[in-house]
Amino acid sequence: MIDYIATCFLPRLLFTAFLLVAGLPLAHAQLSVSLTTSIPSGQPVGTKVTLGASVEGAGDALPVYQFAVRPLGGEWRLLRDFSIWSYFGWVTLEEGMYELRVIATIPQADELAVAVVPYEIISRVSGFPAATATSHPLVALYSAPSCFGGIMWIRFRRVNGIFWQTTSFKPCNSKSLNFYVAGMRGNTTYVLQQERLIGGGIERGPLLTFRTGVPQGLFEEFAITDPPDLQTSLTDGVLLSTYLRPQEITMATDLEGNVIWYYPEIGPAVLRPIGGGSMLVRRSEFFSDQILREIDLAGNIIRETNARHVSWQLTAMGQDPIGSFHHEAIKLPNGHTVVLGSVERILNDVQGPGPVNVLGDMIIDLDENFQVTWAWNAFDFLDPSRKAILGQVCESEGPGCPPLFLDQVANDWLHANSLHYVPEDGSLLISFRHQDWVIKIDFRDGMGSGEVLWRLGRDGDFTAVSDDAWPWFSHQHDAEIENGLLALYDNGNTRVEGSEGIGGNSRGQAWLLDETALTATLIYNFDLGGYASALGSAQRLSNGNYHFNSGFLGTRDVPFAESIELLPNGERNFVLYSNAAVYRSFRMQSLYRP
Repeated sequence: MIDYIATCFLPRLLFTAFLLVAGLPLAHAQLSVSLTTSIPSGQPVGTKVTLGASVEGAGDALPVYQFAVRPLGGEWRLLRDFSIWSYFGWVTLEEGMYELRVIATIPQADELAVAVVPYEIISRVSGFPAATATSHPLVALYSAPSCFGGIMWIRFRRVNGIFWQTTSFKPCNSKSLNFYVAGMRGNTTYVLQQERLIGGGIERGPLLTFRTGVPQGLFEEFAITDPPDLQTSLTDGVLLSTYLRPQEITMATDLEGNVIWYYPEIGPAVLRPIGGGSMLVRRSEFFSDQILREIDLAGNIIRETNARHVSWQLTAMGQDPIGSFHHEAIKLPNGHTVVLGSVERILNDVQGPGPVNVLGDMIIDLDENFQVTWAWNAFDFLDPSRKAILGQVCESEGPGCPPLFLDQVANDWLHANSLHYVPEDGSLLISFRHQDWVIKIDFRDGMGSGEVLWRLGRDGDFTAVSDDAWPWFSHQHDAEIENGLLALYDNGNTRVEGSEGIGGNSRGQAWLLDETALTATLIYNFDLGGYASALGSAQRLSNGNYHFNSGFLGTRDVPFAESIELLPNGERNFVLYSNAAVYRSFRMQSLYRP
């Protein structure tokens, strides 16, 4: 089915895209589409406008829809790529005239239809700033009048507090400036104030007060078992975590355990926060049509694509389709997003006698409009005869597994679980849990060959420098490198449970890599006090301490997690206990600064 769709639909779609860019008319057959908005044009910034598409001439076929927006005379920006959903909730913080567009098509036929409507977004203020409530009870919308020259941001604190927090900045222009203010406790009064940097000095606006609402939904129980002190990295004062309950919920707390933000939708998992106040989110949909989206701090969708449409593009490039997005997505400095996808192949006499379904991984580079520009398929660069170290298999959509399409069971060959961008050479690090390896590939911002530059781990390319009886990590998570120092969470499954296992706890590790001599020196090897067979996070903090998340302690029926800050001597300095498993956690300076 995917091959058929790619053959018949994608070339037509690419041709249509060319016509749209060139400003040429489209030839429509019987299919037509109209676009309406839930409220009339002329709404203030921050208002959610629901776009709705209606198709005629589709018969019994199921159309798919793509939504996009552009400022009048500007470039089109994707809102939601082709999917069965005929609506989209659009929110912008920039005033001006816009054009809203929907393209409708029937994938099984050579038919497309386009509708474009104008829409105006107006300012909330004239001459005096305002703080407005949003649909998110912990997020305010601060609107400032236009300014000329310099940059502006908003600072905020509790009404009786001492320390100010700040948003990201925006350059002044002839229109109003609007900011989401987030990172506030519920049911609490805050003071908000704009600051403008111009000519080397700071100009401040009037003090406004804003009272937050009461968080909605069910929240986990927290316990600070080791409170912060003067040795704690207070600069990294936000803890963002995705909890598994059975449905994911993402929340941020301060170091006292107060909820200061949450994703208002239960079910999606936040994969990675992005500087400036947005986040990358994965969500499952029916028909296994998984969603990748970027959201703002009020929970609004900025852009969205889905695994099915990405598969159409990959197939047209001569690649395998993906079954789903999984585990990780990161935003690159050039505005692109790289995401992990699952991929299957039937291999004969490679991982067993006869044909065997093997589950691998793909890295997909998406541009600013979530269109595929580059792809790396592990089947093309790694040896599939090296089976999963502990022989893991996946059943379709079983625990920790994506949907399968070639068989109901697959050998879970690699199980990639994290990506990390290395700015010094534009390469990517990938953690392969079931290979006990972290590898580095030639990415070069989408211009690289994809060749494996090195493999770190047991039986890899590096010599371990350590006096530990079993220095190498296994079934690790969240490998990140900075200035040659690589931190990761060593779950330790092979060391603890494998045929040569020696028992023990999960560890937090930091390795100093010499990529020329191919030596890896184990600098830190912290015993984390418990064995987490799955999940985990690792991060070097701004003061030199380390954050580790033991995401799956206890049992499958009664799991719990610990977010731990360790001093360089291994002493626990801050611990937040939660009564649910934690997929991943991040220590952040603020919701705007990961």
